[in-house]
Amino acid sequence: SCDLAEEYYFFRASPWHRLALMKARVVAGDRIAGQAFLETITAFIWRQNLDYRALDELAEIKNRINLEHPTLKVERQWREPINDEIGGFNVKLGSGGIREIEFIANALQLVWGGKRYSLRTPNTLQAISELQRSNQLENDLAEDLIRSYKLLRRIENAIQIVGNQQTHLIPIQTQSQQNLLVLLGAEDWPSVVATLNHHRAVVSQYFEALFAEHADNVDDPIEWPASLSSTAQEIVTAWENGYRRYGVSKEVRHRLQPLTRALADYLKNAQKNESNTFDANTTVLRLNEFFRSLPQGGGQYFRLLAESPRLLDSIIPPLLYSPAMSTLLKQSPHIIDCYMENTQFAATFAGTEGSEEPPKGELEAIGTKKFDSEYVLQADRYETRLERMRRFVNEQLYQLYLLFLQGHLGVAAFQTALSDLAVHTIELALEVVAQNMKLTSSPITVIGMGKLALRRMSPLSDLDLIFIFDQDKASLEVASKFVSRLQTAIATPMREGIVYELDTRLRPSGRSGAPTVSIDSFAAHQLQRAHTWEHIALVPSGVVAGDRALQPRIEKIKRQVIMTPRNQQQFLQDAAKMWARISQHRVKEFASDVMFSKLRPGGLMQSEYLAACHILQQPVQTESLDFDALLAARIASDPTLARLPEILQFWRIQQLWERLLGSSGQPLESLPEEYLSHLLSQSGVDSLSKLLEKKQMSADQVIGLTDRFFADLASHNFQPDDWLETNVEWRPQAGTTG
Repeated sequence: SCDLAEEYYFFRASPWHRLALMKARVVAGDRIAGQAFLETITAFIWRQNLDYRALDELAEIKNRINLEHPTLKVERQWREPINDEIGGFNVKLGSGGIREIEFIANALQLVWGGKRYSLRTPNTLQAISELQRSNQLENDLAEDLIRSYKLLRRIENAIQIVGNQQTHLIPIQTQSQQNLLVLLGAEDWPSVVATLNHHRAVVSQYFEALFAEHADNVDDPIEWPASLSSTAQEIVTAWENGYRRYGVSKEVRHRLQPLTRALADYLKNAQKNESNTFDANTTVLRLNEFFRSLPQGGGQYFRLLAESPRLLDSIIPPLLYSPAMSTLLKQSPHIIDCYMENTQFAATFAGTEGSEEPPKGELEAIGTKKFDSEYVLQADRYETRLERMRRFVNEQLYQLYLLFLQGHLGVAAFQTALSDLAVHTIELALEVVAQNMKLTSSPITVIGMGKLALRRMSPLSDLDLIFIFDQDKASLEVASKFVSRLQTAIATPMREGIVYELDTRLRPSGRSGAPTVSIDSFAAHQLQRAHTWEHIALVPSGVVAGDRALQPRIEKIKRQVIMTPRNQQQFLQDAAKMWARISQHRVKEFASDVMFSKLRPGGLMQSEYLAACHILQQPVQTESLDFDALLAARIASDPTLARLPEILQFWRIQQLWERLLGSSGQPLESLPEEYLSHLLSQSGVDSLSKLLEKKQMSADQVIGLTDRFFADLASHNFQPDDWLETNVEWRPQAGTTG
């Protein structure tokens, strides 16, 4: 039965079953049931994580063929030589033959096909072409393999025609060879030998390299740092004994010595090169925790690290210095798969290092780069899509974090990439939920607030969102149900965490308001019932996803909110009361030598608040409602604000590092030297003392600008606690009545 077959394949099948089922298709009978069964066992054939075990399994299958097949007696003793004596060569199973090409294609298909659906093809030539397109085979090699495969198949067909039988052996008799020459259209036998052996050599060489066991045959003892504690020493001894404590199988252990040697070398080199900040004991303990977080029996991860010890550079520093990245690794250990793929991820965002912001055109180009989330929607089940969405975001965030940490990604490009990833993911979630509800498109428009709208997101940023719908196109019931499901899809914890934290408190009427608002209600609220703080929050906002048809109407509402004259006295008093509330409950005093950028007096929050207040107090007509454009226009009319954009970005840079390194409240001098160097360069200074001076100067300037902004209220002894906020009072335009 299908149920028993499914149980067999998932729990008792052998590796060769996967190889066979890669090419399975329904040919007769109940096609619907057959197709449903094949879809059910897809997870058995194509594993979601990078499946490095496939190489070992296929190598074992090939060895068994060599040992057991009756026509391969020679290969039971040694690998068949490639020489001029090709009589008796098995074009299918021999060295450099058809089966080796198929195994190369099949192995790479099994390794990468879990995420790349285009590789799931039973056709060998098509598989090689897809591997070439996805950069898993170099162009020259792929073309060589295709030519070799076609040649070997031609020879195989010709052999079977000559012998009139199912055989794969090149004939030994001279007459049969001459008959073969005629069928192949070749001039002479030596040319056939030379051509065949050339292709066999190409195939054999790559086959050997792909399936080679890279076991460590060095007899030199492994040397660990002398300063290891007894606990750390116990752990490294367990590493030397094959990583059994992490559930690694006996079959894999003998192949992990390169990993153990690489770990020892890493510890020694880091201790030598980073003597002031590196702690070998802490590193061993953190690695132990990470290894324990890997799936039980997950020998493929250890195998992956043993094959590519360079991956340690992508894992150890984050484990030591970045709690945000450590969390991602523990939630999604498959992240290390990303660093085995020959993708263009780094090239997509790199090339913008340094403290200077790239030209606007370059930023826009970066923003148009597509994140590869196709495999999320290729899953059939809704729950699987939600899991994959978390997996997708975790992988992308980790790679972006690492590029920035290593200095390969500049500040502006990093902020833009994080923002574009968030927008891409919102659009992805909208599509997932729409398909789940059997809707052809999203019934809502998503307004992004704050850093998301500014494209200035940082690590661990949440998403401040407002959900709007067109009551002429969708009912409140449908829109509300959609938003409820969307919030669940994004913010509900699953095995790999959440997608993003959601914050919808900036919606009309705050926490008391409905999470989903019609466009007419949104307009009525903003223009008739809103308080000043809601308009201040609306300044850095914009449509980021969903139904774009509403975007012109939303922008018109925003323009009215910003540009319409208002009661200036009420505005100042409302703004002062809000700031007093923020200062009392959130802002804290911190010395300049401590990494704390947002909630310190004169820090990022106060800077952003002050900028929005200035834009609303004296708005300047601009074509664009972009926050930066509005602020630039305001500065043109008040040059005393000229340094505000630079100060804003300065604080954002500090926040990038403190969030990535989890060092809020920590002394700057405790940062690893490499990261401190990046921070200084991006902050436009060349020493820690100058950075501290710039922090203090920036804070003082913001405090001074804030005091000047509220100076008139202070001179009249305004008491924020006594002021009662009410709806915004508009003032009629000059020349109008009412």
